[in-house]
This record gives sequence, C-alpha cells and structure tokens, in this order.
Amino acid sequence: MDKTLKLHKALQKYICELLPKNEGIIEQPFPGHFADIAWEREMIIFEIQCSPIPIEVVVKRNNDYTQLGFSVVWILHQKTFNKKYVTKSEYFLRKNTCYYTNFTLTGRGYVYDQLEHFNKNIRIIKSSPLQVDISKPFRKKTQLTFKGDKFHQKPDILSLFENKKLSTNLSIFKKILNKYDSILTNILKKISSL
Repeated sequence: MDKTLKLHKALQKYICELLPKNEGIIEQPFPGHFADIAWEREMIIFEIQCSPIPIEVVVKRNNDYTQLGFSVVWILHQKTFNKKYVTKSEYFLRKNTCYYTNFTLTGRGYVYDQLEHFNKNIRIIKSSPLQVDISKPFRKKTQLTFKGDKFHQKPDILSLFENKKLSTNLSIFKKILNKYDSILTNILKKISSL
C-alpha cells in the first residue's frame, strides 16, 4: 500500500474516532461511489482528499450527496493542498464546507480552518490554523459549519498572522485585515442572534 493510501485510511480512522462511538461509517456505499465517512445521524458525508482531484469529480460528488439529503465536508491534506497556487477544485471547495488537515501516519495532527484571501488562483495570505472540532456541527438553513472554524470565533486577527512571512506589502495586508474583521463581526452578529 502506498503512503498516500495509508494516510487516507489513517485519516478515515482518525475522523471516525472524533465522532460519537459507532456513528462514523467508513466506505459507505452510495450510488456511483463510496463515501469516505458517512455520519448518518447528522446526514454528513466526510470526503478526505490527499491527492489532486478534478473539479468535475468534486462537483458531481457534492451534487450526488446533496440530492440524497447529505451535507458534504471536504478535508484536504496540506501535503497536496493549501499551497500558494490553488487548483480549481480547491478554490471551489473553499467556498463550501472544507477544511485542511496536517495529520501524519504517526497519528499526530488535526483538522483546521483558516482565514485566507485569494486573487484568482493565487492564495495571497493565510492565517495560522484554527483547529476545528468536526464532532460539533452547526446548521443554519443550508450552511454547515463546525466548532472552531472561521465562522465561530472572532479571533484577534493580527495574532493569526503573526510569525508569518507575508508576500504582500503592508497596505494590502491592512486592507485584508480590515475586510476580514468586518466580515467576522457581521457573521458573529448573525450567529449570536440565532
């Protein structure tokens, strides 16, 4: 078994261990493909991606699961994703419920989200990781989020970017920080009014 497949299998096991006991089903069959992990009680499918994937496959899987009433959460491994240049698939997924992981074959790592800014297919800036608890989903209408992700906290924006070497000038950086601070403030107001 190659390292990517071993990592994929280890991640499936790790994610199932984060969910309530016996609720995560690995390789659950669905019409046309198998879900990496199905959490039927919550109607959530976790798709783990450790290697590149075509946008057409991503869109089809999302549509197929959605038609069956499931929400889809993609977990992308940082060894392939979360780089400066972003594929069409990753860009599409980051507009949906999608997180990253730094999980290793030795069992270390976690699932995380981040604040980021794109210019077309280039990731201009990203924050430090925001650890996500995927066992704690939140739903509002059609949006699915999890405890710890960028929609459930108002972090000190500057601290998220400290110790990062920024590949942008200071004025652009300040504009991005102001934009995210404004967006997070509005999101938190909406969430707190639930």
